[in-house]
Amino acid sequence: MDLKLTVTCEVDGRERTYDLEFMKDLVTLGRHSKNDVRIPDMAVGPDHARIEARGGTWTLTDLGTGPATLVDGKQVEPGVPVPLGEGSEIRVSSFRISIRKPTLLLDESTSEKTSMVAMNMVREVLGSISKSESPPVLEVLNDNEAGAKLELPEDREYRIGRDSDCDLILKHWSISRKHALVRRALDQVTVADLGSKNGVSVNGVKISESRILRNGDVVAVGHTELRFSSPLHSLLDSLDGIAPPPRRPASKPAPVTDASKSTRTFASPTKTEEESFAPETGETGVPRRSSTRLLVILVVIVAILAGVFLFVS
Repeated sequence: MDLKLTVTCEVDGRERTYDLEFMKDLVTLGRHSKNDVRIPDMAVGPDHARIEARGGTWTLTDLGTGPATLVDGKQVEPGVPVPLGEGSEIRVSSFRISIRKPTLLLDESTSEKTSMVAMNMVREVLGSISKSESPPVLEVLNDNEAGAKLELPEDREYRIGRDSDCDLILKHWSISRKHALVRRALDQVTVADLGSKNGVSVNGVKISESRILRNGDVVAVGHTELRFSSPLHSLLDSLDGIAPPPRRPASKPAPVTDASKSTRTFASPTKTEEESFAPETGETGVPRRSSTRLLVILVVIVAILAGVFLFVS
């Protein structure tokens, strides 16, 4: 079934709306990057809720993590599907998600467009949290240009090489005139080889096609190494890694009454297999069964000797 969600949240002190359209029967909501609708709020659960088609209609199920979910102002019981209709409003933390009927016929490009809008929403929300955020950067780690930086403040292409028209000029002999292409698109940064003589590697692995960079990756351009870092990526990674606060305290065990104490039985400690087959010992360390047998034998011997003595006398 086709579904349109309008997400409303605050960005830079103003309300912003983001329209997300889906051609699927299950749409997931949560803080983790694997979700269809990623909610950039540390209090929200990694897997917070799901919207799914049931019998021709949509329902929402709260998965029981993070803050409570509201549907049209009423709190949703975790694990219990709640029906949704056109105009229904879901509230998760400070985010409002409205159910809308798609106005246009969705096609194969819908998924890609929705992903871009969803990523842009996350980037803008996180960017508004920290206005001091610096752009992604590639910093040279070795050779004569060590310390030189290529900042990526805009969504565009950047070139690395020996030519004077490159965005980052590296003079090392192993660098081609136009060696590598770095592209930023929203919160994603990629690097590609421009057909250089000595190639491009990421974390020691030579690449043959465009490669997405993650925070801390080391890019080798010829013999020159550059480290990629991004405050925005650090925030995104933290969204995946931090556990949400528990929604409700753990239930306490019921108090023990006197009656239960009087009827309670305690199982004796279980012996190990070796202990079960080992003979019990007394204080002297001699097995108890062996001591008993020895005593019986001694009594018998004494009785026999007494009988012999009486017979002889």
